[in-house]
Amino acid sequence: MSAKEFKAFADYSVNDYANDLVKASRITLEKAVGQAEKEFREMLPDGVDIATDALSKMEGNARSNGCRESVIYVRKYNSPGIRLYAKCGYTAFRELDDGVYMKKEI
Repeated sequence: MSAKEFKAFADYSVNDYANDLVKASRITLEKAVGQAEKEFREMLPDGVDIATDALSKMEGNARSNGCRESVIYVRKYNSPGIRLYAKCGYTAFRELDDGVYMKKEI
């Protein structure tokens, strides 16, 4: 994922999460965006490299606990995320109206 693609992924992720926070917590959109941005920076401070590393660690943890497959759900409009997961070996196997399930043997 390029820096430009990561920016698009980050913008989408922050806005999507902020909207979920507004619905679930009944806070203002402004506060929700601030909280979403803060949490996103804490989770992925180094951008795409840390995102790929986090995914790899999650897969290793799952494998060590006996899992043979990793399944993730990605919203359809998160094309940078879909490209990242595809680059990491995930393939789409089920599409819904608002997203797609992707899987990878681990």
